[in-house]
Amino acid sequence: MSMTTKRPTSGHKNKPKKTDSQAIDPRTGKKPKSAGFIESSDFKPNWLETGPLSPDMLPEPPTTEDAQLTPDEFDTLQASLKRFYEEVGEDELPTPPATETSELEPKDSVLEANQDDLPSSEDNSIELVELVDNAHEFEEEIATTPTEVEEATEPSPLEAEVQLPDDLEEDAAKLIPEAAELIPEEPAWIAPLLEAEADAAVTPPSSSLYETYPVTVPEDDPADDFVDDEEPEPVAVAATIAPTQIAPKPRKTARTKTRRRPDRLSVLLLLLSLLLLGAAALVYFVNPFSRIALGAASLARPISSPSTQSPTAGSGEWCLAGAFLPAGADRPRLLDSGSNGDILADDLVFSLEYVFPQPGTFEWQVVDCNNDALAYPADAPAWATTTEANQAVTFNFDSDQRADPLFFPIPYVVSAIDATSNYRLIGDFQDWDPNDPSAVLQQLNIGLHQQVRRIARSGSYEAYIIAADKGQAMDAYGRTTVPIPFSFETERNGEYVVFLVDTDRGRASIMYDMPPLLTSLAYGDGNWILSLVLVGLASLLLLGLIVRWIILHSKRLQMEAGCPNCGRQELMRISRRPTDRALHLIGIPAYRYRCRNCVWEGTRLSEEGVAISPGVKLAYFDEE
Repeated sequence: MSMTTKRPTSGHKNKPKKTDSQAIDPRTGKKPKSAGFIESSDFKPNWLETGPLSPDMLPEPPTTEDAQLTPDEFDTLQASLKRFYEEVGEDELPTPPATETSELEPKDSVLEANQDDLPSSEDNSIELVELVDNAHEFEEEIATTPTEVEEATEPSPLEAEVQLPDDLEEDAAKLIPEAAELIPEEPAWIAPLLEAEADAAVTPPSSSLYETYPVTVPEDDPADDFVDDEEPEPVAVAATIAPTQIAPKPRKTARTKTRRRPDRLSVLLLLLSLLLLGAAALVYFVNPFSRIALGAASLARPISSPSTQSPTAGSGEWCLAGAFLPAGADRPRLLDSGSNGDILADDLVFSLEYVFPQPGTFEWQVVDCNNDALAYPADAPAWATTTEANQAVTFNFDSDQRADPLFFPIPYVVSAIDATSNYRLIGDFQDWDPNDPSAVLQQLNIGLHQQVRRIARSGSYEAYIIAADKGQAMDAYGRTTVPIPFSFETERNGEYVVFLVDTDRGRASIMYDMPPLLTSLAYGDGNWILSLVLVGLASLLLLGLIVRWIILHSKRLQMEAGCPNCGRQELMRISRRPTDRALHLIGIPAYRYRCRNCVWEGTRLSEEGVAISPGVKLAYFDEE
């Protein structure tokens, strides 16, 4: 029976052996490496990844003195065993059972034998029989397995074919018939081994768990002039993957931009600018400094007090008395019931609404209904004016001493609500001139009149408020024909003094001694000047915010921009200048850098303030 250990090839021819003269370099005396030689490393592959074994990995052939085999026969057996060890792992070989009748039983398993230990002369014949038996069984399996496997399934690419040289094939063909006569009966442990080998050949490994490495044909390799036996050239392998197993190329994902830290300073500047604009509008249109100045002012006191008793000494019932009332008629009573002209009930403010049939000026008093001696005002009657026929006038009498920051505290007030709307001040600082056009009070609101006057010289002064002439005056106690002047004193030249009239309450007041800063802001030109200043500051903040945003988002000033001269990014941080430090005050992280390539110096923005730039992201290649 003719058997062969040569597997079919893909039409390639075997590469001729190179002689020793071709493998040695005459200049160095050593075997040079091929052009495609790859330097070896400490990586030790397993027996599936090594491919064909190199000659230095096999044991040296025995001499004729130790064994009866020739070197060619020993090489043939080694090639057969090498092929056997590649197809069957050492872990899959079963241990032969121990029997007492078999004299040819090997002492140790063939797979556990060390290739470096040579067989002894006395056991050489026994081992030879075993080796020939293994080779014979292996050749039969090779001859029968491919046809059976091809009928069941296609061979896996993992079963790489190794081609034996022609000389070894011929020697094996000569040796096997001669050694067949010496083969004893087949041991019992060979059958399980052959069955396991057949199952492994029929069932190919899963392609999803392994990568195939087909052995390249010698003709595909580049022609080498020398072969190094000590450092064999590694076999070039290429991983062949089925089309269905080719992994898709990863898609190019968009480069994630580094998030900047939230710019809290910009938000703060924006809010501050908006607050300044709101404050400017408040100062210009509302002017809150006037109320602040009045709250800090001093109240002028009357130069004297009336001789009338306090209303608390009366009966609590008050009537209206005057020459305009019909003779013999009962006096009309002022009520505190919230009706007949009274606004609030039980507030100790008594009111009466009376209609005058004819226009004119009328004098009147409030007296106790049960005691005519108790009248207010006592020294001189009050006054009221109508401009139309059948015009109603509301008479008010406040019998309670009230605390008010804008008016001097007094025990009672006599007032009336009529058609009078023209009020002016009169005093010794303007020579008591009732026709002074500069003394007219301005109406601020309904029932409220005011004038802010600057007294030229410091000193003590007296003044009061009149309506049409000196006989229609208003003092601290309300309306009267004989007023009690206010007394005040100024400490500085040009000091502001406020003259105030509240027609609803029927009272007058003079306020002085206010702080100069408050008076300039409240009554001078300070309010609109301050509003302009606030608008300017808000505009500067907004302008700085815009400039800062432009600087921070300028690509030319970023660290990634690199050097503007050479375009490189190898920058090194150096000491800052005062301008760079000033930029830090407004939240701009400016640092000074120097280029390592062209020695350029300039300012770059870096939030971390790195001492050395990270460098270029792409390497530069100089073309030769």
